[in-house]
Amino acid sequence: MKQIHKNIRFLPGAVLLIGFLAMMASSCNLFSSDDSKIPEVTNVRYLNPDSVGVSELTQVQPGDMFVLQGKYLDHVKEVYFNGVQASFNPVYVTNTDMIISVPDMNFLELDPDSDDMNTIKLVSDAGEFIYEFPIVPPPASIFYLSREFGVEGKVIRIFGESLLLIQDVLFPGNVSAASFEVSPNADWIDAEIPAGVQDGGVIQIETLNEIVQGPSSSPFNDRTGMLCDFDEVNTYDWGAIIDDDPDRFPGATGAYAYMETGGIGRGNWAWWEDTRSVNFFSGEWISEDQLNDLPQHWALKFDVYIKEPIEYGTFLIRPGDDWDFIARYEPWEEAGGPYTTGGWITVTLPLDEFKSDNGNGRAVSSITSLYHPDEQMGVMFVNDDDFEGSMVEELKVAFDNFRIINIAND
Repeated sequence: MKQIHKNIRFLPGAVLLIGFLAMMASSCNLFSSDDSKIPEVTNVRYLNPDSVGVSELTQVQPGDMFVLQGKYLDHVKEVYFNGVQASFNPVYVTNTDMIISVPDMNFLELDPDSDDMNTIKLVSDAGEFIYEFPIVPPPASIFYLSREFGVEGKVIRIFGESLLLIQDVLFPGNVSAASFEVSPNADWIDAEIPAGVQDGGVIQIETLNEIVQGPSSSPFNDRTGMLCDFDEVNTYDWGAIIDDDPDRFPGATGAYAYMETGGIGRGNWAWWEDTRSVNFFSGEWISEDQLNDLPQHWALKFDVYIKEPIEYGTFLIRPGDDWDFIARYEPWEEAGGPYTTGGWITVTLPLDEFKSDNGNGRAVSSITSLYHPDEQMGVMFVNDDDFEGSMVEELKVAFDNFRIINIAND
């Protein structure tokens, strides 16, 4: 030992060489040791935690950029989210941190029952590491229902967006749909009405990661604001035929009013003839302390079944005995041709769609102008088209469940 120390003392160049070689040997041993370790994730945090007031993330979705924290991350070769490979820049990777973004992925093509779901997988030469963490689609939303009443076995359509990874559809009372089908674009769900739905309320959808409630303005089986349903609340007076035959208009929820006539020529305004109107006492649309609300915060709703195609004319809706403000229902105008509903649907007409000049003029500015609790409101079919060929050959239409609903909160 002394000799070695001595030789070292008199050979400074050799000392430097030996030191360098020792450092390299140590460095090589350290690299080999690290490379044999499997990278791990211990935490997922925001890229700029100070900007959000918290550091740790609880879930991510495609496009999100964030930081994976752990160890041996500089030896990662591949990263997968829900089984979909992500790209990353090694410049933004250290032993303990990796900046990365969730790649785009088609959740419609992912198997919600796959072991890859809600996992972050790291691949290295030493092996794989799987970190369980919610990787979710954009938040789902429900916009409205195609029909807000219905009977067991019939199908309603739930419109929305990002309706992905759907596990269940819950009717009021937490009753699961008998069956359901999601559209290819995840913008609607067809749900079969199950047995046992007694309550009224919003519909919910359960996804792999969340439970989403429908809007209060489009509930199911909710009788709030009912003006006339021809059953329990029956203020009908005259006009159309009242019937409860479920075979005539399949899916009816009890009694309904229907128009059945034809041969209505151009310019025919005789709505009082041939069952072409539904006239009933409206009662109080809303409470008197709500009369100062904006008309667009409330809507008239009704269910309708247009059985035979209509291309001309319009349904005029009057709120009382006078014709100061009228709403028009003419969906064939938007359709650009003959129109049928294909079954019962719910129609929503915000109250500001009541306008002067037979529904063609200025919008009503106050609910008070529509408030006629002791008068008859009505739905009247007229053929106001006045040109050659504008004949309504057949009119087979049923109405039910007239109601006033608050739509301000959605």
